[in-house]
Formats: sequence, C-alpha cells, structure tokens
Amino acid sequence: MVGYQRNDSLTHSQKFAVGCFTGIITRLITQPVDIIKLRTQLQKRKHIKHLSMFQMSRKILEEEGFKAFFHGHYIGQVHSILSVSTQFFIYELVSKQVVNSGINEKHMPAMLFFSGIIAGCCSGAVALPLEVIRVRQMIAKEQYKGILNGAKAVYKAGGILAFYEGLSASLIQTHKEDDRFTTTVTSRHLIRCTSFLTCIRNIIRKEGFSGLYQGWLVTVLKSQLTSIVAFTTYECACYVVREFNKPVR
Repeated sequence: MVGYQRNDSLTHSQKFAVGCFTGIITRLITQPVDIIKLRTQLQKRKHIKHLSMFQMSRKILEEEGFKAFFHGHYIGQVHSILSVSTQFFIYELVSKQVVNSGINEKHMPAMLFFSGIIAGCCSGAVALPLEVIRVRQMIAKEQYKGILNGAKAVYKAGGILAFYEGLSASLIQTHKEDDRFTTTVTSRHLIRCTSFLTCIRNIIRKEGFSGLYQGWLVTVLKSQLTSIVAFTTYECACYVVREFNKPVR
C-alpha cells in the first residue's frame, strides 16, 4: 500500500530508491504513448487534417521510424525519476505525519487526499525545469541537442524563470501518474502565453472549446497506463525489498 504504514520494515531511503526504480520502468513503458500524445495535442487544425491517435502513430512510424517514439527518452528518464520518486517519497513523509497526528479516523481520507496534493505539487515544482526541456526536445528535435544544450537555450530565452513557465498549469494538473502538458514552452515556433488563463483564451479563440480536449483519448489512455505501471511497479518492488529485509531463519 502506498503511503506510511506503521511497523513497515522499509526505510525512507529504501522507499526513495524504489520510487526511482518505479520512475525508470514507468517512463520506459509510457514513452511512446507520450510522444503520440504530444504530437496529437500540437496539431494545427487549420492547416492539416486532424489525425487520430492511430493515424498519428502510423505517421510517426512511416516518416521517422521506430526510434522517433523514444526521442528525448534520456531526459524523460531523468524527469520521470525525479517526478515519481518525489511524489511517492513526499507522500510517505506527509502521510506519516497525518497518521501519527491522532486525527479522527473519519477525517483520515480527506487528510490523505490533501497529502497527495502536497506530494504532487512538490513533484511538479521539482521536475518542471526538466519538463520544459523535455517537451521542447521531443517536439522540436532539430532545435536542442541534449539536456545541457536545451537548458542553455531555455535560460537564454528567459532566464531562470523560463524553467518554471507553465508552473500554475502543472500544479493544477498534479497527480500521481505524472501526466502534465506544458503548452507555454513547447517550442520557440509556437505561440507563447503570458499566463495559464491567457493560454486557455487563445486556444478557445483559435480552435474553439474542443481545442482544450485535443488528444483527449490518448491522454486518458496514457494516464491509465502510467497509473497502472507506476503503482504496480512500486508495490511489487516494495514487496521484494520487504522479503529481502526479512531475517533468515
């Protein structure tokens, strides 16, 4: 079970290590879906025929090859490790304080819910700089060759604050499956929004209300896949470590 448990044999460092391992496995499995999701969401409906998830997959495979589904995978791995491990680790610490605080049992679900929000916000704040570089690299591979090159380009464009563009959107959409989409910083060729609300207005004005739900199907599928992989991997890895922690009879 995710979160603090009394008399658990796992230490905080072991759970943090398990979170890192979970991030690696989660990114490895969901990377292709993430590529399809971003490409589908960034289609310009006025200029090209809108492609479905399956049509986009076929287009990427035919035009760029199988390797395109893993473009930006290295930085994606670092991002996933930071994001997933931070979420599980912070949730562990906060839920421990909640459980040991003597709160009435009937209020426990609500407090654990807010613990998840805190963990998600911390994860979003920690991983967002890499998210900015990662999304730019995935969408416009000709612009940034590597993490350092991308970081320099982002810093040159807007200084330190450029790494936290889209922070409000990232925190609003914070949850354990690590599924955030930062529209404000995807590429220097795309329109830059000055705020979260401005971005929403621009999308509605140019593409209509349905533009807010572009790529909805693949986003839902990616969220489901990410949640299943992340929680299953975390629980299984914790079980294995607990078995190793048991004294030999």
